[in-house]
Amino acid sequence: MVGWHHERWDGKGYPDRLAGRSIPLAARIVSVCDVLDAMTSPPAHREAHSWDAAVEAVKSESGTAFDPDVIDATLRCLDELKSISQASRHGD
Repeated sequence: MVGWHHERWDGKGYPDRLAGRSIPLAARIVSVCDVLDAMTSPPAHREAHSWDAAVEAVKSESGTAFDPDVIDATLRCLDELKSISQASRHGD
């Protein structure tokens, strides 16, 4: 999954330029999780985005960068995902 989580639903990703359902489902899920985590984590060179801003960013890429079905599933469990994210940052 690590090798394909930078593929995009529209086929413009890397390394293999896979598109749509040719990208393994687990990689499509990891892709969304990775972006949410990266955006909400504070790196050394910028402030972290808010959870809501990160969610809006992935929603805006539904059907282009991300599988629309994975985005829909993500949106159905946002409260739980946010709770997990916050707990992991605070060592809970």
